[in-house]
Amino acid sequence: MTRRRLFVGLGTVTVLVSFEAPASAVDVPLFMTEQGRLFDSNSNPVSGSTTFTFRIYGAATGGTYMWQEIEAPINLDSGFFSEVLGQVTPLTSVMFQTAALTGTPLYLGITINSDPELSPRQPLTTVPFAFVASNVVGDISPHSISIGGQEIVNEDGGWVGPSSGLQGPVGPTGPVGTSVVGPTGPTGPAGVGTVGATGPTGPQGPPGVMAFGQTYFEATYDQNSYGIAVTFNSGNASNCLITSTVSTDPTVAPYPTSITGPLGGTDFIEVTGEEQVGTGTPSIVSGLNGVTPWVYKDLSLDENRDYYWNFNVSYVVAVSANTAYGFGCYVYPEGDTGTEVYVYCYTTATCF
Repeated sequence: MTRRRLFVGLGTVTVLVSFEAPASAVDVPLFMTEQGRLFDSNSNPVSGSTTFTFRIYGAATGGTYMWQEIEAPINLDSGFFSEVLGQVTPLTSVMFQTAALTGTPLYLGITINSDPELSPRQPLTTVPFAFVASNVVGDISPHSISIGGQEIVNEDGGWVGPSSGLQGPVGPTGPVGTSVVGPTGPTGPAGVGTVGATGPTGPQGPPGVMAFGQTYFEATYDQNSYGIAVTFNSGNASNCLITSTVSTDPTVAPYPTSITGPLGGTDFIEVTGEEQVGTGTPSIVSGLNGVTPWVYKDLSLDENRDYYWNFNVSYVVAVSANTAYGFGCYVYPEGDTGTEVYVYCYTTATCF
């Protein structure tokens, strides 16, 4: 080991020291050996119990120390001493790595007993073999790799550098291979299996209700007359659309053969729907005096009271589920006393 002799006068002592730089390799203990000889102000070697305090700074003067270690008192023999730094307060590699990356020099300060720190501080310099530490033999474990300030391998080990240059040029296309289509293989045996059981039938939806029917009846002056044309069960329906075709035309209505048309005369006639629940008495779906679905016809235009008429009546009524209903026509003739007319009623029901 090469030693430098450095004489520094401060207070009552002068120190002569030598320094070995820390090793930065992984798994190498982080220790520094500080050796020297201590003289008093008269250049006489110092003997007896002496306490050394070592500090590392990032500046030659002033500033706050980055590391400190106070050694146990030692007995000097003719001023010689040798201390291994880092045994009391561990040295960390981060401190030296940061200094190396930023180009910041480090300095070692020494204080003897309670005297002021010796001046000047020791610069931590490169040991001889560090000048050729430009290559690494064996494994390395960096946090990342950068070249010229550009990161090429990130902290996860992934390549993040430029992609150019990593892939060589495309080689020439190789010759086309020769091959022949082989013969068709034999057909494999048919698979063995059975048809699965038929699944259960799903529930049946509520049926719609449709019905139609026809009837004819005689209506006379000031006498309400009716005829139930169609009867049915409402099923799951809650409403029904009822439409009736009302006529006195013998070419439309299936009158008895003895009837050839309307008899007598009338000035007006009103027609509405007729509802019969179960086997009860029919009731008018809506009231008289022009209230819907009543239809009012003026028949007074023909003085002979001897012509035919027909028209439709439609309405919607609410029904109860699974209830028997009957629908038809309700006629109220007005006019001359003795009016007699045969009415044909064809009714359809569509329920939902």
